[in-house]
Amino acid sequence: TGRVAAAGRDVDSPRSRRRSTAADDREDGMGRKQKRNPAWSGRVPEHLSGISAKFGSGDRPGGCDVDSPWRRVGSRAGQTAENAAHQIAFLHRHELARRAEHLRNTDAAAAAREAKGLTPHPLTIVLDNVRSAENVGSIFRSADCGRCCELVTCGFTPNPFSTSKLAKTAFGAEAAVATRHFESTRDAVLALKGQGVVVWALETVDGASAYASAPLPALDSPGVALILGNEVTGVDQSVLEHVEHVVEIPTHGTKNSMNVACAATVVIFDVLRRWGVGVS
Repeated sequence: TGRVAAAGRDVDSPRSRRRSTAADDREDGMGRKQKRNPAWSGRVPEHLSGISAKFGSGDRPGGCDVDSPWRRVGSRAGQTAENAAHQIAFLHRHELARRAEHLRNTDAAAAAREAKGLTPHPLTIVLDNVRSAENVGSIFRSADCGRCCELVTCGFTPNPFSTSKLAKTAFGAEAAVATRHFESTRDAVLALKGQGVVVWALETVDGASAYASAPLPALDSPGVALILGNEVTGVDQSVLEHVEHVVEIPTHGTKNSMNVACAATVVIFDVLRRWGVGVS
């Protein structure tokens, strides 16, 4: 009839086995039941001997051999940090080389223009926190086609020194147009005005002049600078206080403004038209 425990219950009964099994259950950190092997003695079973030979027998305190991967974690972490440092150093050198190549290409483009007797037109494009790299690349291309003397990027505007994404729409024009970057658009405007440049801002505000009729300095003067603003917020109000003229492109649809790259192209080539550039 089976063995009987002191309390009068069969030791081998299903109920006893269930209670014994429950006592061997443990919960992991996720609240899930984990089965404990009651026959576990701290030594690696024979069917795991191949694994223990590779990862440690578990006979040592903490269940880990001196040569186990767990003892080598510190060493591996040190190697990982060293590899990361080498990778960062490589990326830094690569970026310096990319910038140097950009400057060489820009200088080569300028030398090619000089060899042909082509001097840049005194028209500077200033980008006030324009966000899209694709828009900036397109503006570089239009500035190159108009042979503008410079394209100035400000704030978080992508530029050839900060990203290579401009190439998607610039098609190499980013290396053909002289460029510099200012953290502050206001500082860029003041620097240009200090050179005698007349500054325009393209913005839809009350009192703005039509771009085709705004006062334009002569072609042989220090020239004009055109500020183009962010795709959403436009030219910063604090910058408008420092410009000579605010100009706009009249629109005849439901929208009161163009895409910034399209607007730049319209005004660039109208300035050239008014200067008589390319007019036979």
